[in-house]
Amino acid sequence: MVHGDLCGPIRPATHGGRRYFLLLVDDHSRYMWLRLLMTKDQAAEAIMEIKARAEAETGKKLRVLRTDRGGEFTSLESGQYLAEVGVGRHLSAPYSPQQNGMVERKNQTVIGMARCMLKAKGMPAAFWGEAVMTAVYILNRASTKALDGQTPFEAWHGRKPDVSHLRTFGCIGHVKVTKPGLSKLEDRSKPMVLLGYEAGSKAYRMYDPVERRVVIPRDVVFNESSSWDWTKSGAGEDAQQQQAVVSSTFVIDEEVEELGHGGQGGICVQGGADGAPTADGVDEGDDDASAATSNPRLGAGEATPLMPKGQGMPEGRGSPAASVVAPVRQLTPPPDAAEYLDADYDGEPVHYRLVNDVVGPATPPGLAAWELGELDKAEELLFGSAEEPPSYTEAEKDATGGRQWRRR
Repeated sequence: MVHGDLCGPIRPATHGGRRYFLLLVDDHSRYMWLRLLMTKDQAAEAIMEIKARAEAETGKKLRVLRTDRGGEFTSLESGQYLAEVGVGRHLSAPYSPQQNGMVERKNQTVIGMARCMLKAKGMPAAFWGEAVMTAVYILNRASTKALDGQTPFEAWHGRKPDVSHLRTFGCIGHVKVTKPGLSKLEDRSKPMVLLGYEAGSKAYRMYDPVERRVVIPRDVVFNESSSWDWTKSGAGEDAQQQQAVVSSTFVIDEEVEELGHGGQGGICVQGGADGAPTADGVDEGDDDASAATSNPRLGAGEATPLMPKGQGMPEGRGSPAASVVAPVRQLTPPPDAAEYLDADYDGEPVHYRLVNDVVGPATPPGLAAWELGELDKAEELLFGSAEEPPSYTEAEKDATGGRQWRRR
C-alpha cells in the first residue's frame, strides 16, 4: 500500500516554475518519493512513473493507492490507469485528512524541515523545491520510530545507506574548475551553494549565484559553517525588491473550489500569515482589500479578500451576484479557539471565517429562507448534503433513482 498527497500551490514558484509537489509514502517501509509539479494535472503522470520504477526495483506489484478526494487523484485518467493495472483505490472521506494521516504527517515534516533549512542559511524562498527534495533524501536515510532499528532506505532496498557524503544544505562549497585551457594563475575552484544531491549520480547539485546556473560536480570542498551573502545578488535594486529576493518565507496556499448558484465554479485562494496572495487579474490595492481591513474583527496585516476573475460567464446562468464567489477573509482567532481543536491537531494553521462570509448576507433566489437570526451571532450553522439539489426547481427535475423531494 502507498499513501499519496499533493501539496500546493506554494508561493513563490521555483526557478523552474514548479508550484506543487507530490509525496508518496510506502506503508511498510515508510520510504518516500517526491516529484515537483507545475500543475495538478501532472500528478497522474508522476504516479505512473514512480509506480513503474518502484515495481522494477522490488519485483512486486502495487496493490493499493490511498489518497484524498482531490481532483488530481479522482480524475478519469487516473481511474482508468489504476483500473487497467489492477491497483485498488482507497479514498478518504471529504474533509477527513486524518484518514490519510501517514502522508499528511510526512507532508508537515517535509515542509517544516525545508523551512528550517532555508532560514538557517538565509536562502531565498524560491529554492523551496530543492529544499523539499533534500529533506526527503535525508529522511529516507534517517531512523524513524515506525521501524525497529532500520531506516526507510534499508527497509526498502535491503542494505544500509551510505551517509558519509551528506553535507549542510545551503553551505558554501568550492567546486573544482575543470574547464580546458586553464592558465597557471587562474583559480582552481569556484565558490557555490549546495542545493542537494543529484539523482542517479554520485555527485552534488551546486548553484552558482553569480552566473545563476546549477552544476553537477563530483569534486567539492565544503565549508559547512559558511553561507552565501544573497544581498549581493540584489545589487542595483531598490530595498523592497532586494528584500523580496532574500526572503526565506514561502507560503502554501489553500485552493477552495466553490460552486456558484448559477452552476459556475470559482477558485478562492487563502494565503498565509504574511498577507494576501497575488494572482493574475487581481489588484492588491483595490477597494475590496481596504473594505476587508475595515472590519473590526480583522487585524492589521491580515489577509485581504481575493475575488476570482469570473470571466467567460454564460448569459442566463444565474445572476451576477450569484455567479461570483464571495471574498475570503482571514479573521483573528478568538481567545477560546483552543477549546475547539481536536486531538488530531498538530499545529497546522487554522483559518476562521465570519458566518455571513459563508452563507452570504441574503438568501439567493430559489432557495429556502435561512433562519439564522443575526448572522454574526449565529451559534450553529448546518450544511446540507452534497447530493441534495440546490433549489426547488432542480429538485423537481431530479427524477432519477426514484428520489422524491418535497417542500417542508
